[in-house]
Amino acid sequence: MCGAGSVSSVSDSGVSRPQLSASRRSLAVAKPRDEMLTIPQVIEEIGVPRATFYRWRQCRKGPKAIKLPNGAVRIRRSELERWIATLEEAA
Repeated sequence: MCGAGSVSSVSDSGVSRPQLSASRRSLAVAKPRDEMLTIPQVIEEIGVPRATFYRWRQCRKGPKAIKLPNGAVRIRRSELERWIATLEEAA
């Protein structure tokens, strides 16, 4: 017997193929992870000086950031795109 939870099916050609369990199928179609960008990556992408970006953060006008336990700051790609979209709407 293969592994626990392993199910086989026979295709139209008569060849047996393993089928994924429901939990494995959900992993196979799960959304890709939301990329975590560093501040230098964000600055390069939006094309502003570092000081400007930090001023925006201080005034709470920049994208929402995540502070990791080691003190590093990351910004989710989805948050950066959401923030840019709000700027487009306001223009």
